[in-house]
Amino acid sequence: MEAIKRLFRRITSSTEKRTISFGENDRQYVHIYLPRDHTPSKGVIPLLIFVHGGAWVSENVGMYSDLAQHIASKGIAVALPEYRLTRYKDVTPENPNTIWHPNHLEDVYEGIRTVYAKAESLGYRTDQTVLVGHSAGGYMNLAMALDSTKANDGKSDDLIRDLPQLEAFIVKSIKAFVCVESIFSLVDMLKQYPTYNYFTTPAFYPPNSLSSAKEPYFELEKAGPESWPLYPSGSYHPTNPDMPNLHIIHSSEDSLLNSDYNEVGMKLLRSKGLNLSVDLQSFKGDHEDLLHTRPFWDRLISIVQSS
Repeated sequence: MEAIKRLFRRITSSTEKRTISFGENDRQYVHIYLPRDHTPSKGVIPLLIFVHGGAWVSENVGMYSDLAQHIASKGIAVALPEYRLTRYKDVTPENPNTIWHPNHLEDVYEGIRTVYAKAESLGYRTDQTVLVGHSAGGYMNLAMALDSTKANDGKSDDLIRDLPQLEAFIVKSIKAFVCVESIFSLVDMLKQYPTYNYFTTPAFYPPNSLSSAKEPYFELEKAGPESWPLYPSGSYHPTNPDMPNLHIIHSSEDSLLNSDYNEVGMKLLRSKGLNLSVDLQSFKGDHEDLLHTRPFWDRLISIVQSS
């Protein structure tokens, strides 16, 4: 135990954290971890962005400081954008501040824009970004790996709101997407795990229309990769050598999303034409435990170095 404490102190002392706000809410900020004393004059370093999960209703970036510090200690800038959460107590028709889809994704996008805007002054490159997302964060990754705005049909009476658009130059700069124990299709997830509507219902349906959701996945296909095509040729495309790799990583001991759900999700993604790199066996630990292991951190470092 003492050896672990010494290692953590050494890693902590070799990195530094910058916190940058991008909105008025106390969850609209991004943590950027850098090697200590790094400056642009020392040369630019690669960038990894990590989007946390928590089913749109829980968790925070502070839970992953160990991941960020370890990777930053290896000479990689690590950015963790925070986002507003759906709070059950706030989900009422009378509350104008209710957070629901796609507010979470809007914050992640704004956090990423902030990270890119600070690149020159903080000394990291943004032309070979690796974007990592866990669980619900993996779902948000897919909204960037695929053209999620194509599900928008402009109908004002839809329960599921249209998704925002991230600037093309940012999407093109992402050289690898990593989905870790990811949520893929919301519909497929609810068919296999019906009780998970405890978080999808408040997170995705407007408060004044919750009773309109006649089944637990009513219209949710619009909010998932079922409705998202590849970006057109010219941005990135399966025939384009610059197309990002999509890495699927999943612990064999995950108790929240099992291998059957993974198989359905990967079949869906392959049908879109995405190039997948899949690892369902190398890592151990339950749904969140994997994220705090040295082998997982080293895999992310390897992906950054090969991108």
